[in-house]
Amino acid sequence: MILRSSRWNWSLLVPCLCLCALPLAAQQTSGMISGIVKDAQGAVIPGAKVTLTDQNQSSTRDQTAGAEGLFAFTPLPPSTYTVVVEAAGFKKYEKKDIVLFANDRVGLSDINLEVGALTETVLVEATATQLQTESADRGGVLAGQQLTDIAIQGRNFMNLMALVPGVVNANPYNANVNGGRTDQMSFKIDGITNMDSGINGCCAVWINMDTVAEFKMLTNSQTADIGRSAGAAVSAVTRSGSRDLHGDAYWFHRNEEFNADSWQNNQASPYVPRPPYRYNILGFVAGGPVFIPKKFNQNRNKLLFFVSEEWQRQLNPVTSLRLATVPTAAERTGDFSLTHESNGAHTVITDPQTGAPFPNNQIPKTRFNADGLAILNVFPLPNVSGQPAYNTSRPFPPAVRAGSIRSGRIGTSTISGASMPAISTTTTPKTWTFTA
Repeated sequence: MILRSSRWNWSLLVPCLCLCALPLAAQQTSGMISGIVKDAQGAVIPGAKVTLTDQNQSSTRDQTAGAEGLFAFTPLPPSTYTVVVEAAGFKKYEKKDIVLFANDRVGLSDINLEVGALTETVLVEATATQLQTESADRGGVLAGQQLTDIAIQGRNFMNLMALVPGVVNANPYNANVNGGRTDQMSFKIDGITNMDSGINGCCAVWINMDTVAEFKMLTNSQTADIGRSAGAAVSAVTRSGSRDLHGDAYWFHRNEEFNADSWQNNQASPYVPRPPYRYNILGFVAGGPVFIPKKFNQNRNKLLFFVSEEWQRQLNPVTSLRLATVPTAAERTGDFSLTHESNGAHTVITDPQTGAPFPNNQIPKTRFNADGLAILNVFPLPNVSGQPAYNTSRPFPPAVRAGSIRSGRIGTSTISGASMPAISTTTTPKTWTFTA
């Protein structure tokens, strides 16, 4: 799948660099975990200490249950969590492996503490599937090992839409969802809009499959924070570093020698060889902690990183061309005397200082701007004649380079005494995504 040209797309890189300083709440597709603490008779227990631990990054947040025994942690990045509840005169309660996906609102079943000493622990290891009771949205989620095991032709993460019920005509840019129009969808990466305004579809920025930690598609009844579009909402969450070092490298290759020849080619005389059909997709991902033994980040849970890089090169028959109108050799020198509109009308170049047309429709070289000339040289020369609507055509670029860099700093603070408290730990990711 061809995504971008072989030149750096600075128009996408610059805003991504500017956004890297925004806090988590603005970048991440966050969720919430909430619950209520009670005793064995069903009476609420106010003032219980509730600790939430991210099992992947070992970061923790502390809260004190409110007067009604309620607690809520938000915003939370998608991950797997452990909840520990402690109260004087009761056994410590611990529940592991609470999975939170993007934009999820997970309401835990009532936490009933047993009378006993805090040194005793009630460990909840396996429970029934947690129902989504905090919102009415419906959709599909793919995460973790699923993303690794699913074979996607062209390694385009948008093809995952075809696996969600109610989706038809899925393609890398949009789909029909529950009978809706393709231009009614919305797309986000880490909570930031990823709409291509030119087609009102996906994507302004492309990421490789190994960068995706979670792919979520809401097909109806979305909550108010989704907004913007009436149709389905697609959200991709990129991977982040953990306290352990992980990474992988890959190379996907297709070649015409691996393909069967057509019956017509086999019967032709002389024999017609198979045309070139080669795909090369190679890259790597790596993530983990940034630490110096016995000096900095010894617990490996304060500063994390994740980096990815992917290259795509193709050699296959051209099936589509990119058509455009570019400046001619004469126009590059300021001569527009032969320039016409697509309807055949003569194009008139007006002097912006006087409002009058330039003599002979030619711009004097003394009026040229050095920066404008530099930008002009980026465009190719025409290679098509006789077409009023365009004067150049070329195949979609055969090479793609895409990557991202992400870092996260995790700090600690405590907020207590509120039944619906705010965030108690600050995580600030910085993400640079580029396509070349």
